Amino acid sequence: MPHINTTLSIQGQAGNIQACLHIPDNGNKTLTGLALILHPHPLFGGTMDNKVVQTLIKSTNDLNYAAMRFNFRGVGQSDGVHDNGIAETSDTMEVLKYMRSTLIQELHKQNYAIDHNCPIILGGFSFGTFVISNLLDKIDFKPKKILMVGTAAGKWDVKGVPSDSLIIHGEDDDVIPLDYAMTWAKKYQLSITIVPNAGHFFHGKLVLLKNLVKQSLSYNWD
Repeated sequence: MPHINTTLSIQGQAGNIQACLHIPDNGNKTLTGLALILHPHPLFGGTMDNKVVQTLIKSTNDLNYAAMRFNFRGVGQSDGVHDNGIAETSDTMEVLKYMRSTLIQELHKQNYAIDHNCPIILGGFSFGTFVISNLLDKIDFKPKKILMVGTAAGKWDVKGVPSDSLIIHGEDDDVIPLDYAMTWAKKYQLSITIVPNAGHFFHGKLVLLKNLVKQSLSYNWD
């Protein structure tokens, strides 16, 4: 599905947060909900332009969600310095606050049909999954779905997530070994979708990743 890209500047605790909004161009201006996707580790080249992040954006756009990605502090044009996930969680909360208030109001002004209590999908890749897990006990709403790709278990203290979360891991992940993810999943009694022959960045497997996400979201409408 074609989409409309808009670059945004959101105010965070350390200053500017550089973000990009992707709105499905479906012709009728009716949106299903909102999605927020978090990128991998900033100190190892992770940015909102990561291909896995963009794949998750496209997956949710295809299902008519307006999707946001943003750079953690110290990345790109986002102010501040890396804070090992602590301040990054606070920044994510600021972005969510913006999405649930200002963004919805702006979409209404542009004649998009979207409810104030619309479903929200939260997704992360690698380090982004760690931030997602930290975020869940700090928000006052229940996400429609949690997407965890290349969960950073073993490298970071990734907390538990809802049992209906979609957790995808590459069989041949050499950054976060599958055994790390399996140990974490067993601790929290979670199921994992394993992609055969896939490394951490899902090279050559992005179309499969996109289809897995779309299939899971399509089968979980309220």
